[in-house]
Amino acid sequence: MPLPPPIGAEIPCSMLAINSPLKIRNSLVTVDFRGGIKHRVDANPNDPINSVRMRTVGFKISAELPS
Repeated sequence: MPLPPPIGAEIPCSMLAINSPLKIRNSLVTVDFRGGIKHRVDANPNDPINSVRMRTVGFKISAELPS
């Protein structure tokens, strides 16, 4: 069985959503959202030997509107 990640480790995850519909007032456009989320590994006080807790410490996503 693999070991959990070390306490304090930060795990970045990228995010991509291609051709996502976005409604702005009465207009519908499609955009590509790009960004990411970052999690930090914390100790689990209820079971510190067998598990860890993941806490979200960063989130950013953006898209450019078509001209």
